Amino acid sequence: MAPLFKPDRKKGTGYEEEIEEEYINLGDLLAKERGDRGVPASLYIKVADMNDVTDMQVLSKYVYDGNILILNITNIVRDEERFKDLTAELTKLVKDVDGDLAGVGPQMLVVTPSGIKIDRERIKVEEEKE
Repeated sequence: MAPLFKPDRKKGTGYEEEIEEEYINLGDLLAKERGDRGVPASLYIKVADMNDVTDMQVLSKYVYDGNILILNITNIVRDEERFKDLTAELTKLVKDVDGDLAGVGPQMLVVTPSGIKIDRERIKVEEEKE
């Protein structure tokens, strides 16, 4: 996905002038819109690239703390044995916290803590518009 940017035109020039790209920090933009009152969140969505099943030792603490994990398992899914081990570890974790686990893409998993369930039915936007 390409980063978000806004064109910044030099003052006093026409549209033909060279455009400099200024990247937008979405966190700063959100803080500005909120008036910098930055209310702390009660939970976070954490994104992680998994390289090995042993990464669960570190990553599971986020779920125990009540956060949601989005896991990129590209480096594990190619190895059937490692994928099987990961699935077993994630199943244990989800049972332990009474959470949920679902694939949201061929190499992406979502793990949720207690009180958050994943709806496996995709929203069909065209049907919603009717």
